[in-house]
Amino acid sequence: MDCATKYPVLLLHGFGFRDEIPFRYWGRIPDALRDEGIKVYDGLGDATASPYDNAAMISNRIDQILRDTGAEKINIIGHSKGGLDARCIASQYDKNAERIASVTLMATPNNGSKTLDFIANHVPENVIKA
Repeated sequence: MDCATKYPVLLLHGFGFRDEIPFRYWGRIPDALRDEGIKVYDGLGDATASPYDNAAMISNRIDQILRDTGAEKINIIGHSKGGLDARCIASQYDKNAERIASVTLMATPNNGSKTLDFIANHVPENVIKA
């Protein structure tokens, strides 16, 4: 069965993770989607950057994906902090509004996170970045 989407899919990961191998945040999901004909891309965002800082970086990533694929829009799936990044991209960057077909949030802390508030207030930034 071919479930190719009209637009490519951009995956945005959560806090503290990276898109690079050997550890892949999304596990086998990107390959399973590609096997079904879906064009899937990693966001390559900074796992510890603010959603506003990531929005600027990921907006450039969207430019690149749309240029490479010839697509007019993109679907975004954000998990955890990646969902906050996705919301920021869709709402803060006017040029993105017409380029985003959908935003899907999974386990996104839309009302904040006591755990991350604690980390931000008690763990030095250089330790978080490491």
